[in-house]
Amino acid sequence: KLFSTEQELAFFSACNNWQKAIFTILASYGLRLGELTHLLIEDVDLVNDLFVIRSKPWLFWTVKTGRERRLPLLPATKEILLNAMGSRKAGFVFLKEEYVVGRPRMAQTFLSPQSFTRHVEDLIEQLLAAQPDADERKQKRLVVAFSRSIGQIPEKRVRCEFMALTKTIGCPEFTRVHDLRHLFSSRAQAAGVNPILVQEMLGHTTLEMTKRYTHLGMDTKREALMKIAPDTQLR
Repeated sequence: KLFSTEQELAFFSACNNWQKAIFTILASYGLRLGELTHLLIEDVDLVNDLFVIRSKPWLFWTVKTGRERRLPLLPATKEILLNAMGSRKAGFVFLKEEYVVGRPRMAQTFLSPQSFTRHVEDLIEQLLAAQPDADERKQKRLVVAFSRSIGQIPEKRVRCEFMALTKTIGCPEFTRVHDLRHLFSSRAQAAGVNPILVQEMLGHTTLEMTKRYTHLGMDTKREALMKIAPDTQLR
């Protein structure tokens, strides 16, 4: 399902500042939800005005296709990321709302990305020292619990926020945050963006997958027909 222009306006008008930041980034880049919740401060390159979507095996998370991609920061999205990161040097870019307002305090902060990574590795080492037979599932559970303690947003939380907002604006049929990814693809194609570029930005492995994400509305089709119609009264 895709928001109409009016529905999209109502959705973002109903957002608080925390929600608006998250859903604006999702809609602006067509990110998968896990890509946003696992975005780290070290993934943001403010010098070159870009951010990187990449797998983080040490956090037991990988990009769905395994493909790394770089996306440019626009002035508005750069401001959103700067506000989200604040003065922090490491950790997740976007934090749970309660941590943003300072209640409760995060379990731990880090002075550098390296110290953050090393701390997670130390947690695994300590677990294996105490439980040599701890499998990958136990290790992942430990890392996820720690990530939550320093503010990482559970994907389920974002889904619940999305559904609460769509219900508020009278669109309870919109239940999937992933629809914002479809909206991005459809808008890009409607704007005439090169399909290969859309594929690259979405991180799809094939153009066929990008095509599945594209849903062109009647207004877009009408506009296209007007552009290619013979130079007669059809225009």
